[in-house]
Amino acid sequence: MLRIPEFDIKTGKSLQKLDPATGESVARTKDIECSYLEEWLQQCFLSGEVGQRQLSVAKYYDGIQVSDIETLATKGRELVFTSGSLGYFASPEIADLLRQQPIFDSGEASVHNAVAYGSLIVSDGYTQTKTKGGTTRILIVDNRSRSIGDTPLAEYDPTRETPKQLSTQEVDRLLDIMGDGTMLIGTSTMRDLLLKSEIATSISKVFRKKEIQLDPAQTQSLLNDYLEQGYIDQSRLANYGIKSDEIDRAVDSLANRAVVQFRSAISGVSGLMKGTCQTSSWCARLGVDAIVSLDNIKGHRKGDGALYTPGIREVDSDLWINRKKVAKYSQQSVGPQVKGKVPEATLKELNPRSIEIAQEAADLASDPYSLAQSQVAKVGPIQN
Repeated sequence: MLRIPEFDIKTGKSLQKLDPATGESVARTKDIECSYLEEWLQQCFLSGEVGQRQLSVAKYYDGIQVSDIETLATKGRELVFTSGSLGYFASPEIADLLRQQPIFDSGEASVHNAVAYGSLIVSDGYTQTKTKGGTTRILIVDNRSRSIGDTPLAEYDPTRETPKQLSTQEVDRLLDIMGDGTMLIGTSTMRDLLLKSEIATSISKVFRKKEIQLDPAQTQSLLNDYLEQGYIDQSRLANYGIKSDEIDRAVDSLANRAVVQFRSAISGVSGLMKGTCQTSSWCARLGVDAIVSLDNIKGHRKGDGALYTPGIREVDSDLWINRKKVAKYSQQSVGPQVKGKVPEATLKELNPRSIEIAQEAADLASDPYSLAQSQVAKVGPIQN
């Protein structure tokens, strides 16, 4: 987790808050989990407190002038990107690194990218993972022109001298899946993005099918084993008449049903990817780590073959992915393509929130005094 100190743009002074545990004033911080900014700092060997000490964040408000930003730069705080009403500042060292190893295209559009897509850099995640091996194979699909590039797609089979090419009908079926904001990944990658609570539920379901009810301590112990080893040893399950692969299948089944929001990047390649992802057998069939729509990629350099040209690309870097946290009410949290096409995602995320908002509105409508109080809270009292 990053804990980035907050400060006031006008005065440059650090903001404080009261620590309820000690009753003392402590520095106020913006806490960010599983973000690409933290991953990028680690790539630059600036993990931990070393990197955090050289970052700061401030909220823009009425009266802020360009001269205020210029003054901060003379004092060692350079504005590097923005996210909504927040400006993220860095020491000259970090600012130089961002110019040398840019997250987005560092050309003419660099300022636009830093403002338009800065939020992607600090987008909070529940979980994160990276591909192993230092090499990423990724298929870029132009979802608008329905193109997979000039090279025909073929099934991935290292044992065959001439791999079997996909037919036009098979390519069309793949393109039908892809759309604006779509990414497909393998089951093992999605498994790494599952929440601990989701894995624990899958484990408990296997036991319940055998009419065995685990207590919380037992579930936690089995979950710890799974998280540490990637499986549960058969010796721990034998007495229950459960096989280790039953647990694996239950977790994989959940991973294959999951639809999550994501942020993703390939280190050393300009651009960040965003949207919704789910698993697909197409990844294994084509031997790729991910299949991504071109519209997913933001802030990339036009003509950059790694993330701009349709087709299968191999990059000597790891693919980083996080599972984005659900946005707060009034912020977009799930893309329209999910709400329209994936009922499970709608039921889990959109419907409960809509019901809650509708109930709040109904409660206010039935009580004029509460309605008036709510309006005053929003716009403030009338000034004489």
